[in-house]
Amino acid sequence: MVGSIVSHYEVLEKLGEGGMGLVYRARDLRLGRMVALKALPEEHNLDAGRKARFVGEAKAASALNHPNIITVYEIETVDGVDYIAMELVQGETLRQRIGPEGLRLSDALNYATQIASGLAAAHAAGIIHRDIKPANIMIAKTGLVKLLDFGLAQMQPPRIDASANTLTMPPEAQTISGALVGTLAYMSPEQIQGKKLDQRSDIFSFGVVLFQMLVGQPPFKGTSDFGLMYEIVHGPTPSVVDKHSGIPPGLQRILGTMLEKDVDRRYRTSEDLLEDLKQVTREWESGVAPPSSPPPRGPAPRKWRWLAGSALVGLLAVLGVLGWIAARSPYISEWFSGVPAEKKIAVLPFLNVGGAGDTQALCDGIMEALTSELTQLEQFHGSLWVVPSTEVRRERLVSAAGARRVLGANLVISGSLQRDSQHVHLTASLVDAGTLRQLSSRTIEKPFAEFADLQESVVREIAKMLDLELGSQERQILAAGQPKAAGAYDLYLQAQGYLQRRNVADLDRAIDLFERAVAQDPNYVLAYAGLGEAYWKKYRATSDSHWVELAERNCNRALALNDHLAPVYVALGIVQEGTGKHEDAIRTFQRALELDPINASAHSELGNSYLAMGKLEEAESIYKKAAQLRPNDFTSMDDLGLFYYGRGRAKDAIKIFQRMTELVPDNSSGYTNLGAVYWMDAQYDNAAISYEKSLALRPTASAYSSLGTVYFFLDRCPEAVPLMEKATEILPKNDQVWANLGDVYGCSPSGKEKAAQAYRRAIQLADELLLVNPKDAEALGRVALYLARLGEKGDAVAKTKQAVQLASTSRSVMWNAALTYELADQRDLALEAVKSALQSGQPVQEISHEPALSKLRLDPRYNRLMADYAGKAQ
Repeated sequence: MVGSIVSHYEVLEKLGEGGMGLVYRARDLRLGRMVALKALPEEHNLDAGRKARFVGEAKAASALNHPNIITVYEIETVDGVDYIAMELVQGETLRQRIGPEGLRLSDALNYATQIASGLAAAHAAGIIHRDIKPANIMIAKTGLVKLLDFGLAQMQPPRIDASANTLTMPPEAQTISGALVGTLAYMSPEQIQGKKLDQRSDIFSFGVVLFQMLVGQPPFKGTSDFGLMYEIVHGPTPSVVDKHSGIPPGLQRILGTMLEKDVDRRYRTSEDLLEDLKQVTREWESGVAPPSSPPPRGPAPRKWRWLAGSALVGLLAVLGVLGWIAARSPYISEWFSGVPAEKKIAVLPFLNVGGAGDTQALCDGIMEALTSELTQLEQFHGSLWVVPSTEVRRERLVSAAGARRVLGANLVISGSLQRDSQHVHLTASLVDAGTLRQLSSRTIEKPFAEFADLQESVVREIAKMLDLELGSQERQILAAGQPKAAGAYDLYLQAQGYLQRRNVADLDRAIDLFERAVAQDPNYVLAYAGLGEAYWKKYRATSDSHWVELAERNCNRALALNDHLAPVYVALGIVQEGTGKHEDAIRTFQRALELDPINASAHSELGNSYLAMGKLEEAESIYKKAAQLRPNDFTSMDDLGLFYYGRGRAKDAIKIFQRMTELVPDNSSGYTNLGAVYWMDAQYDNAAISYEKSLALRPTASAYSSLGTVYFFLDRCPEAVPLMEKATEILPKNDQVWANLGDVYGCSPSGKEKAAQAYRRAIQLADELLLVNPKDAEALGRVALYLARLGEKGDAVAKTKQAVQLASTSRSVMWNAALTYELADQRDLALEAVKSALQSGQPVQEISHEPALSKLRLDPRYNRLMADYAGKAQ
């Protein structure tokens, strides 16, 4: 091969060899430039699959144009052998560059930022590398980083014997030898487990590389391939600070997030990772973050001490003058502190330094508790808005850039937590989400015996970072829920962490921890409130009514201990509303608003209670008030927009949701809701576009089901079926998505049996709701409709009449009644229900397109009804 001419390339020397490619230095005889020429090994030329992958991935990489990605010039086949001509980089691989102690921190940050930039470009183009490791990263002599071999070296996934908890590697999947292909040490857990991969797998592999850049060796080790695979999938993630004490806290947090075993806890995109790496680099270069090397030991010489003291006096004088000026001018004060006057804050997940399971729950609990404490300060500081922790978790945000883009936050609080047998070490940082600049940072260390004081210490320090003065009233509220015992607070925070997770096992763990907390401190108000919330979630997860009484009892116990905490009233009101005690719930939410007049949750839930009782004017007034009190809070906008949607006021709702998508353009909920309103307004193309945007940002059951509904009404059932099936996979216990699936199955004669099964499942799920709240008119009306779909007309009519008696002004109840009566051959009742549904805001175009009403629309009385309605509307 060396010395030969391949096409218009003169092969000069062999550079490397691997299982998936031979690489040569060659001269382009046409352009006179030096190139790297890669050829598929001879033994693979007869393997159609390898050839297709070799050429296909090369074509994908050639579409990328980025300074940190190797440039692919062309692909050719000569005498049956495939060649790729690419940029020749003069330098060395990162593997060659990394020494036994790792790299200098400045070099590691520089290379990491360039690698992240290249990955972000590749991921944006839909390309997953799947083989990120030091040998596939070139460092040019100029210091420029180049990523090599996009997708060209991919080992087959191992098979996992779940019953034996062992990993079995097929013979063809053994690590391929050579410098140009992947090795186990850099694989993500999901890649080893053979799961579907996305860019987060590359982020994990990059985390392994970054760890090695910092300390000289990868984080995971094993005495065999099987042992290494087990450590990556199941073993704890080592702490980088155990190997290198000079790593800045921000970089520790980044690395910990990259190496999360749970893919959902990792960075969602490489763009978010890149922004955080840039931020940490700026902090380190400016001296804000700790230096990489320890400070010199011993006292400074006496003469330098005197000069330093003189300089300090001068510096303090200057700072004193600036402080005096800043205190008298809000504009200068904002410039001086760097904290914006209007504070929209998101608290991000805290990094678990060390990776212990209980500490992770503690980190999650601190995020939840801190968000709650800061939310209670909103009423005293009109410029303060705290993003609900549910939104942060739902969007799976871990970066400042993501919080700004998806939630509209201009500030984020992030941090890390490390716990040993005697101490708790917590670091909290305030970051400007726009510039990604760290504004300030605090480190708090507490002996475990003083752990109960951690809550107050953290909130006090964060208030200082935010330039918030805490008056006596604020301090009183913050201190009201503090426990007496350190162990009780530890248990409470862990319980809060488990409470935010979704599966029943985590709920059981939360309940156990809350119960242990109140056992240690029988007067722990927040622990009783948390226990009430946990029992209610247990009911919601299991539909077992046994848990409802326990939920209400513990909320009432919390109020008996302290009746001045608005969040406790909100928790009780949610239980009351969920069990049909609407009047009690309204009084409870009103009391919460007396204590905290701008409490967003109390406004939202009070509006829902009014709506459930048919008090529409009161509900609208509450939703409007919440939106006015928090004009840029997209969650309050969402409530008002959904109210308008529920009343059939499409034009009003469109304005709200369009504004919401402007405020948070990368938040999927706004597009989902906008799609629903476009559908209501007969803007079908816009509806489909909005749902597709929502699914591109975050696949949800709501968006899948809604887009499927659009296709259903447009007689595109084959396209609707997979969307509805996906919705039931995501929300397997939601009766409405199962009923929607039944509708699209029923579009074709061959799907009748599947449709019946889906309706039966929907009835079962809705009946479980009625066991707890027999007065749930909407659930009752849905059950009636499902029965009518199955041809059980008598039961369907009886249940519909019960639902109408409970909520005759509800649009959804009357709409379902119209469908049920028509399917049950009760035409007169169906027409009356259509009339009531119209008066309650049911969209005309949905009535005009609903397949179940096709015969009713031929009735002259229907045409008179619609003409009369149109005349009144004008």
